[in-house]
Amino acid sequence: MTHHIGQWKHSLAILFLASNALWLACEPKQSNVSLTQSSDGSTTLRWYHVPVRVADADLKVSQVEEIQLENQEALLWQEEGDYSSLKTYYTWLDELDEEQPRIQLADYRIWLKSVVIDPLNGRQEEAYTGDSLCEEQIGIGLHILQFKTPVMAEHRRILQQYGIELVQSIPSQAVLVRADAEQLKALQQQGHVYRSLAFQKSWKLASALKHVDFDPDSLKRFAVFPSGKDLLYSLYDVMNQEALGQDIEVDPILEVIRITTTLRALSEWLQRPEILWVEPLVDQIEFDMDNARLQGGADAVERQLARHPAEFTGLGIRGHVLEGIDPSHPDFAANKFRTAPVAIDNSESSSHGHMTYGIIFGSGEGNHKARGVLPNAQGFYTNYADLYLQEPEDQSLTSRYGLVERLVRDHQVMFQTASWGHSATTDYNIRSMELDKIIFDWDLPITQSQSNYGTQLSRPQAWAKNVISVGAIHHFESADPTDDRWDPGWGGRASIGPAKDGRIKPDLVAYFDSTETVKEGGGYTQFGGTSGATPIVAGYLGLVTEMWVSGVLGNSLTYPKDQNFANRPPASMAKALLIHSAEQYEFSGLNDDMSRFHQGWGFPDLRLLMRARKRMQLYPETNPLKLGESFQTDYVVESSDQQLDVTLVYTDPPPAPVSGRSLVNDMDLKVTAPDGTVYRGNFGLIEGMSSRPSTGPEENDTINPIERVIIYNPFPGRWTIEVIAREVATDSHPLTEALDADFSLVISAI
Repeated sequence: MTHHIGQWKHSLAILFLASNALWLACEPKQSNVSLTQSSDGSTTLRWYHVPVRVADADLKVSQVEEIQLENQEALLWQEEGDYSSLKTYYTWLDELDEEQPRIQLADYRIWLKSVVIDPLNGRQEEAYTGDSLCEEQIGIGLHILQFKTPVMAEHRRILQQYGIELVQSIPSQAVLVRADAEQLKALQQQGHVYRSLAFQKSWKLASALKHVDFDPDSLKRFAVFPSGKDLLYSLYDVMNQEALGQDIEVDPILEVIRITTTLRALSEWLQRPEILWVEPLVDQIEFDMDNARLQGGADAVERQLARHPAEFTGLGIRGHVLEGIDPSHPDFAANKFRTAPVAIDNSESSSHGHMTYGIIFGSGEGNHKARGVLPNAQGFYTNYADLYLQEPEDQSLTSRYGLVERLVRDHQVMFQTASWGHSATTDYNIRSMELDKIIFDWDLPITQSQSNYGTQLSRPQAWAKNVISVGAIHHFESADPTDDRWDPGWGGRASIGPAKDGRIKPDLVAYFDSTETVKEGGGYTQFGGTSGATPIVAGYLGLVTEMWVSGVLGNSLTYPKDQNFANRPPASMAKALLIHSAEQYEFSGLNDDMSRFHQGWGFPDLRLLMRARKRMQLYPETNPLKLGESFQTDYVVESSDQQLDVTLVYTDPPPAPVSGRSLVNDMDLKVTAPDGTVYRGNFGLIEGMSSRPSTGPEENDTINPIERVIIYNPFPGRWTIEVIAREVATDSHPLTEALDADFSLVISAI
């Protein structure tokens, strides 16, 4: 028999099964939901006639509800069986599939750092609540709004409509907002709100500050996070004016205020809605750069490939940091493999640059946790102060263009990194074009920080197509990638893509939080943001270069082995190897926390190059193509192979200033399986981790100079890989007279 949920006045319907009968407790309103009960007692829940759930006879279904927003719809229901607790599930209208609709488990626990609020057991599981300073539960103007479904774009639009200010997202299915009582009352009348809670004073304190042993009247160093990055400097000004404490300073990288004061003085400020979180600052940091070396494979490469102690620690590699440093730090001292840091032009020190330099070149002599990725490489540095105001089209020797020219020509530098940039924007502008021209003309791979806005606002240099743009994820001080998150639910977030023309950005990610490095003036400190992530990736760029010039990747060397600069890979090949070997974070869809536009191609992991190096096929700008021409090669996949990876990268000339697309030449990647199935570059990889079969050339990527095909569990046999010159508008291979373009291609299987 079929039961239709009839006309409902409200969207909520409470359903339960008893004695083979369906009881309804609601007033009628048009619904698209029905339940069908079969003779064996099982029940099928349908939505828009699609079977969403088939329940066994001993499973009770209750509280079926349609959530209907203006542009999005969801269906929720609860299930309870003899051996399971009550659980809520949901599915989306755009996920309805007659074969296998995606069902998700809802989580109505609110996960704050200091408390877990569970509506099912009705208690707040705080780590410690014995401190009298923290027992007050006072509503302070901030509120948590939790929705019945995960937070959707439509929810954000509705918040705007009601004039409610969204501060940040909170797990699970919740947001932190600023709102008055009338706004909240009006919003709660909407059927999609699960509950609202006044944000409590005690929720703002780290558990260490609630412990009975923590003296509330002693001077300590604290980190104070504002409830919105727009409040950072205004809160700083108020703290100064009201003399809250000593040594108040702003960290714009992590978007935090550091202050020396007492917990008792701070507790009086906790009612202010401008303050979101307070935690103690401690000198003892554990597992920082050593985590980056573990997760990225630097330790594994050094341990397993090196034939003597210094190999694969940056031996013979020369890199440049475009920031000032203090060269007297003991971890920068000369050794038998390198000299002390070499200043080019402006040698003025800066604390920010000192930390980025240490992540790459620090020896770790005084603190093994701060050992850089390339502790034996030769480092160069330049304070960017003299270049910051240079016109972007300037190509004199005193400009950034001229500096790179001299680095390559006179100092044989093999890579550069920058953790700064001009005013944040979503546009590809003249500064983006400047960096594309520098990389194209001087064939120098460069890493660039994306920025720390948590949105598409980024440094214009990060939007350059030839640069290696670096985003960041929170690693929670472990080398285990399974708990990494782009949005930790608190603190800062890295800027993200896509670029305005749809290109994938960032290209790669590393740690946003707690990276141990050297401190200006001596000692060690922690560093973060994309400023800290970028030198980690730059270090791996240098390590990839060392692997190439050592010939361990199966690549041939044109010059004698000790001529590292002459044997260095083209910028496109260095970039291709770094991206090819990156470990993707698991994700599904554009709204995933670790989506493609949050993680790029993942975290560098050179262990993949180690595993695949004996079966890699490498084509480093050796096959230039004219318009319409193609390059074709075969690759044999073995029955034991679990993954096939193909990566195409090409360095592209700068576009015309009026162009709405940054790509000038367009090279397409096509991969054909032994059974004739075709895969095209990046098709399926925006929304997921593996390539999807293609039905036609209309699915070619026309915007990215990086194209990949990733196949899990590939068919064994002979695969065909093609690179097709779909558009060649500008010559990018000046070694020939023809109007042609070159590329780098990496193929491997694991």
